[in-house]
Amino acid sequence: EEAARRELAEEAQLTGELHYLAGFYLSPGFCDEKLYVFRATNLRAAYAKPDDDEEITIEWHDPRRVLQDARDERVQISASAMAGILFYLSQNALQGVAPGPE
Repeated sequence: EEAARRELAEEAQLTGELHYLAGFYLSPGFCDEKLYVFRATNLRAAYAKPDDDEEITIEWHDPRRVLQDARDERVQISASAMAGILFYLSQNALQGVAPGPE
């Protein structure tokens, strides 16, 4: 949780309440790298200095559009981005929020 909080501040300049969702191996049988997924709520501005070798520009995009762009191979996204998008969409579906245009 400490690492997730630090990364949220460094990568998105945000802080909030973190709720653990799941952990999974990115490539079982090949490496032991494990991804931990948290949901952040009650977000508010924060600042944390990125690592010296990082140059970060924060951009916000509609998750449905990013998923469609990935399906159409216009963008490449990471496993963690895909997990976040799918969680976001599943939560909205469970709450009865109509999906946006595809």
